[in-house]
Amino acid sequence: MTGGWGWRANAACMNADAELFFPVGESGRAVEAQVASAKAVCARCSVRPECLADALVGLPFGIAGGLTAEERRGLGAARAVSAGGPPMGGTRREAAAAGRAAVRSGRPVVEVAADFGVSMRTAERWAAQVRAEASRDTGVARGRVA
Repeated sequence: MTGGWGWRANAACMNADAELFFPVGESGRAVEAQVASAKAVCARCSVRPECLADALVGLPFGIAGGLTAEERRGLGAARAVSAGGPPMGGTRREAAAAGRAAVRSGRPVVEVAADFGVSMRTAERWAAQVRAEASRDTGVARGRVA
């Protein structure tokens, strides 16, 4: 991590032009090409789940976490219908990673369950995984073997 940037310091888009992720138009070949270029950056990003979790909470515009704003808006409805299935355009593993990132960011488990369309049991399992990761990280930082 670098300073207060957290996961963002490792984002593939850190050195990209920010305008790439905010198309001016809504349709047409130029917009489609721009969206495809932005999504290509997201596709190779190691922190895509964290970005998506953050975008689902507070980014109403642009491309983030590999999804357009419209796709992210549809994600909530898709999750409700599929009862916790993978995010649109993503895998179950990516959904779980995004859910854990949301828990890690301090969001209440009940809110994460509702936002991600999963059961409380699943959201609590994600929270337990986050606690276990933090415990391992603390042990390693103190010189203990994980």
